[in-house]
Amino acid sequence: MNPCSVISFDEFRRDPRYAGILGEMHAMMNQSDHPMGHHCRMGHGRLRRAEIEGGKHLEYPWAAIHGDFQPGQNVLDAGCGRGIFQYYLARLGCRVSGCDLDGFRSKRVLRWQRALHRLHLAPVPDLTSRLRANARVFHVDVDYHIEPMQELTWPDATFDRVASISVLEHIQPAFEQQRAVKQLVRVLKPGGLMVLTLDYVERPIPGKSDIFTRTDVERLVAWSGLAPVATMSFDVGDWDRYLAGLAEFYGVPHCAYSAFTLVLKKQ
Repeated sequence: MNPCSVISFDEFRRDPRYAGILGEMHAMMNQSDHPMGHHCRMGHGRLRRAEIEGGKHLEYPWAAIHGDFQPGQNVLDAGCGRGIFQYYLARLGCRVSGCDLDGFRSKRVLRWQRALHRLHLAPVPDLTSRLRANARVFHVDVDYHIEPMQELTWPDATFDRVASISVLEHIQPAFEQQRAVKQLVRVLKPGGLMVLTLDYVERPIPGKSDIFTRTDVERLVAWSGLAPVATMSFDVGDWDRYLAGLAEFYGVPHCAYSAFTLVLKKQ
């Protein structure tokens, strides 16, 4: 399958690696198989340890297969949240880092800790402690930064792989999205791969500016200055029929949008 295209649920059906990887992720979370489009969680509330959002049941295995992740590589999961993907990569032997805006700490506890710090009675609160505790559940270490993708603090050319799974569309407006893309490129090593999935529609949805169209995807690639590893393909035939098939695959009543997948290489 073309790794730079509208995501293919037929590839999942044809390639047994997809189901195998998803099964491994579910096993890590002590989850049984369930309809693909349903959000699955390990734990509840702020104590949630890991999760796979509906569409990421397809996107995470896609990224694992097409990202060519190898043991020993330095990998950034940008916008990692509590997604199982970061822990899966660490289990593969990658040296994983993650960035997110939220450390999933208790806001009430943080207010007390910050007040005590201002009184010189406590150290600066560690915003990453909850995420690091989640990683320890899977017997892995992840280097977390609580910071926006537009302002990454890792040095230039730190990572062999940079992955961001259905995150960039949530960074608005467009100039902030461009800043995020430039930062992801900056921290990627020459010869490294950027592995992206983007919420995607063939035709804009009125009132929804946070879903990519073909124009948006092409603009993002231009911002990056990186080369797609294959010619980008936006053709799925009849779009409405494709969405109906995707909804059936996920086991949900309908799908309003899909995902576009990209693997970009830094020269």
